[in-house]
Amino acid sequence: VAIFYSISNTQGGLKGVSFGDSLIKRVVETLRGEFPKLKTFATLSPMPALRPWLTKHVETLLGQLNEKERSALGREIGFEPPTASHVMAAIEQPQLLEVLSVKSPLRQFLTRAAAHYLGQSKQGDQVLDPVARFHLGNGARIERINWFADPSPKGIKQSRSE
Repeated sequence: VAIFYSISNTQGGLKGVSFGDSLIKRVVETLRGEFPKLKTFATLSPMPALRPWLTKHVETLLGQLNEKERSALGREIGFEPPTASHVMAAIEQPQLLEVLSVKSPLRQFLTRAAAHYLGQSKQGDQVLDPVARFHLGNGARIERINWFADPSPKGIKQSRSE
């Protein structure tokens, strides 16, 4: 298994020029040549546009919860019924997010929101997320969402940007 993390254009003059697809293909070819038994390639990719999207859609997503889910989420964040502003305030606390269990109503809500964002939010017939659009356009598929995958200061800062 080979796992790629994130590819970005670091040169200011290259903004908008995509070398990522050719770079990934070249690296895959090189790795296959050096390691013939290597069969699986994966990318761990950030979702920096998720938070701005969530800010706009959290009210709708809350409306899709059943009463039991809404009540559990409200109890966890300390406001029943939970509102969009309460949910957004809760996700501004990385120390809280980092320790949420798999069964946490907030974690489940945010993971479901991320799945909806990646799989169903579209601009025309393409997925809305630019990182997902790049990977899916190059033949990738979404396997899973890794909760709180980049707790570094850069990852936290990037998740707050628009």
